[in-house]
Amino acid sequence: MNITPAAVLRWPRSLAQARERWRPGQVPPGDVLATPDAFTERVTWEEPAIFYPATIAASGVYEIVRVQLGQTEIFILERLATFLVAAHGDVTVITLDGGDPSIGVAQDGGNILRWRWHLRFDDQELSPLFVVAGTRGDLPSGGIDGISPTWNDQRYQWGSRYGQLLRILTAGPGYIRLFIEFDLTGEPWGVRFGGLLGGWRQVAGTLGAALDSVVKRY
Repeated sequence: MNITPAAVLRWPRSLAQARERWRPGQVPPGDVLATPDAFTERVTWEEPAIFYPATIAASGVYEIVRVQLGQTEIFILERLATFLVAAHGDVTVITLDGGDPSIGVAQDGGNILRWRWHLRFDDQELSPLFVVAGTRGDLPSGGIDGISPTWNDQRYQWGSRYGQLLRILTAGPGYIRLFIEFDLTGEPWGVRFGGLLGGWRQVAGTLGAALDSVVKRY
């Protein structure tokens, strides 16, 4: 069959209406398959990054950033980045890509600041309070499959390629929460610390909209 523009114009009105209905930019309002904002399994990118200035005068645990997952949501963690600047006297330590990835301590004479990072999954639906100058007992006990719950080096230092394309799949309900823990000996240190959690969020459903494109990654 030879389909030409003239032939299309001779098609029944119902087909002409269908062509108009699906013309790009003119999708019918409320159509869950044609309107991305109404599509319950749409895949969205989320990338919260938060930074805090502080004076660390005692050992303690601080929450940096979190991602909340609803009852039927999944989250594919793609990017994880940690950042710290610690200063005392003439000593300054910055955890950026290109620096020492094994460092977990800053020292100025007898004044020593050590730190470690915690990535935990908190499987509760109620919003937990942010941890500020807490203890290790304030950390959720759950981890995330495929990644260490605690580390004291800079394997995910800010700007590093090793903290990208992680493909860590987590299902709700609950919270993905990133913490830093300080151990202090001697005088206070001035710090600026932060972190980033980036990934794809999707409401889980029978279509599995996120899985083929993100987990299998064609």
